[in-house]
Amino acid sequence: MKKLIQITSGRGPAECNFVVTNVFRKFSEACKKEAIDMEVIEREIDSDFNQITNVLLEIEGENLDVFLENRIEDLKKYLNLYTN
Repeated sequence: MKKLIQITSGRGPAECNFVVTNVFRKFSEACKKEAIDMEVIEREIDSDFNQITNVLLEIEGENLDVFLENRIEDLKKYLNLYTN
């Protein structure tokens, strides 16, 4: 099974790019750990701070739905660190 995943800061401020860069890093690590193939299709970098503003990924592997559900839970925990 293959899926496309986009992580973007939209038109948010530079702080949003920091979050996108870190979410991408954690997502990449999780893909490696779970033997999910990941290819970067497109990536845009903020020239001022060298942070990712947008990244489009193609992932492939078994049980992608479960993998993605777990990543959503991880993301909620990660974002709680910055919002509480």
